[in-house]
Amino acid sequence: MQELLGRLGVVQFTRPLYRALVEFLLPVAMRTTHGIVLAQAAVDELRRHRVLPPPVAALEKLCAAVATRAQREVFRLLTAPLTAEQRTSLDELLSLLPDRPVSKLA
Repeated sequence: MQELLGRLGVVQFTRPLYRALVEFLLPVAMRTTHGIVLAQAAVDELRRHRVLPPPVAALEKLCAAVATRAQREVFRLLTAPLTAEQRTSLDELLSLLPDRPVSKLA
């Protein structure tokens, strides 16, 4: 396998490359909720660095993990400057109306 990879001029996808790809994808994931955009960015980046992509299932898991991390980071960035009173007011928007099964926000 190593000889074939060497002849093709590509390297295997390793743990350090996994970490680098996660760091590359995080800003992309913070700008989109479309998994296909994230997956395409991952494949493009791997091609750019001549890295043999991992199996599709592994790539899907990587993209899902990055999307979750990005979602948490966006949430943190949006809520960090809020006061306790503002947080409480936002939470109240999600409480159900007494006479209907919808929230004030809906």
